[in-house]
Amino acid sequence: RRLGQVQELAEILETVEESHKAKTIIIGCDTNSEIHQPEMKWLSGEEHGRFVDSFQLCNPDLSKVKYNGHTWDNNNPLTHGNLKEPDQRIDYIFFRDTPFVKCQSSTIVLDGPACLAGAA
Repeated sequence: RRLGQVQELAEILETVEESHKAKTIIIGCDTNSEIHQPEMKWLSGEEHGRFVDSFQLCNPDLSKVKYNGHTWDNNNPLTHGNLKEPDQRIDYIFFRDTPFVKCQSSTIVLDGPACLAGAA
């Protein structure tokens, strides 16, 4: 089911890209899928050369980043609670790799209570 949704999204974005002569497309998504799953492989270009995963591009060694790059991590006070899920990366920012866009950094935000200070 998700693979079909991702393929439909890509078709819509290609239409937008062509009709507006876009330099690139950027997608921010909470997929609830890990990068090795079929829909993410398809979107991330492993099979079709579609979109680049900004976080993986800028952080090739996930062992060196907070929470090992997981956006759902039970040690993160904003994600732990009654729902017990395995630690995993399920949130992404993808972009179409073109000469017009270069990813310089990609980081996890909203990773603790301090990030919410002043937000009301």
